[in-house]
Amino acid sequence: LSLLLCCSMLVGTTFAWFTDSVTSGKNQIVAGNLDIELEYATKIENGQVTEWTTVKGAEDIFDPNALWEPGRVEVAYLKVSNLGTLALKYQLGVNVIGETAGTNVDSEEFKLSDHLVFAVVEMPDALSVYAEREAVAAAAGTEKGLKDYNGTTTMLDAKGGANDTDYVALVIYMPETVGNEANYRGTTVPTIELGVNLHATQKDAESDSFGSDYDKDAWDDALKVTTLAELEDALERGGRVAVVGTMDPVETKLYESWGAGNTYELMVDGSKVPALRGGEYVLDEGAKYGFFVANNGETVVLSDMKVTSDSQWTMYVANYNGGNITVENVDITAEKGAGFYSYSSGTTTLLRHTEQKPQKEQVCRLFYLSSPVT
Repeated sequence: LSLLLCCSMLVGTTFAWFTDSVTSGKNQIVAGNLDIELEYATKIENGQVTEWTTVKGAEDIFDPNALWEPGRVEVAYLKVSNLGTLALKYQLGVNVIGETAGTNVDSEEFKLSDHLVFAVVEMPDALSVYAEREAVAAAAGTEKGLKDYNGTTTMLDAKGGANDTDYVALVIYMPETVGNEANYRGTTVPTIELGVNLHATQKDAESDSFGSDYDKDAWDDALKVTTLAELEDALERGGRVAVVGTMDPVETKLYESWGAGNTYELMVDGSKVPALRGGEYVLDEGAKYGFFVANNGETVVLSDMKVTSDSQWTMYVANYNGGNITVENVDITAEKGAGFYSYSSGTTTLLRHTEQKPQKEQVCRLFYLSSPVT
C-alpha cells in the first residue's frame, strides 16, 4: 500500500540528471596518389604556347626532318605537372637512343652529336616562348657534344599547390663555328635519335603523427644511371640505384671474384646497394658468372631487369649469413650456360614474372645451401 501511494505521488513528476554527449563528424580515410604528367608544346600562337600534348609515345618532340647546318636551332618546350595529391620530386633525362655516323668532305668519319650543343633551360615564363633564335643560342651556350643528360632533382607541390607545375625548354643548336668537319658526303646520312624520360618519387612533405620524415628514404632518382660506367660508379658509392637503357657489352670487362679462376662481369654488393631496379644487361665476355650478387646478411631487392649472358651462370646469387635477396620481374636469358644459381644460407625469393630462357637445351638450375629458394 505504501509503494502504491509513492508511485501515485510520482506520476507527472520530472527527474533530471546532468548529461552531455559529443558525436564526431565523418572520419574519411583517403589514399594519396603519385601522378606526374609530361607534355610538350604542339601549338604556339603570338609567342605563347596554346596547346600541350602528352609525350607518351611521341616521336616528334623535335623536328624529325631537320637538316642540320651551322646556326640551326631546335627548341622543344616541356610542361611537367603534378596531377596527384602527394608532393613529389622529379628528374628529367635525355639520352641518345641511336646514332648513325657519316663521312665528311675530307673523307673523315664523324658523328652529328659531336657538333651539336644541347641544353635544358627554364622558359622565359610559364607560357611565353623565345622570340629570337639568338636568345636561345645564348641560353644554350657553346659546349659541343650531345651527351646523355640527367637533370637536377626538382620539387613540385601537390596538385593545386603554388608550385605544382614546371616549364622548361630543351635546346639543340649547331654553332656557326662548325665547318666542313660536319659537312657529309656519300650515301650514308648522319642521324641521331633522342629519348626523353621523366622519373618521379614522393617528397617528404606530408606529415603523420610523428612528423614528415616517414618517407625520407623514398626512392632517390638522383641515382639514376644510363651507362655502364655510371652504373659501376653508383654501385661503388652505394645506395639505391635505378638504371635506364642497355648496358653496352663493349664496355663490360672481367673482374676477379673470390676463388681461383672465378670471374664476373657485373657485381652488386649487398652491403652497399639495398636495391637495384631496371636496365637491360648484355654480358658477353665469357666470365664464369655474368651478373654476380654478393650478400652478407643484408636485404637486397633486384627488380625489373633483363639479363643476357654467355657465362657459365647468367645470374649468380651468393646469399650468406641470413641475408634476404628478392628477385622480381627479371628476364634471364642464358646463351650458353645455366640461368639462375643461388648459393644461399639466407632466403632467396623469386617473385612474379621472373623468367629463365635457356638456349641450346641448357638446364636452368636452382641450387641452395641450406634454405630453399621460394
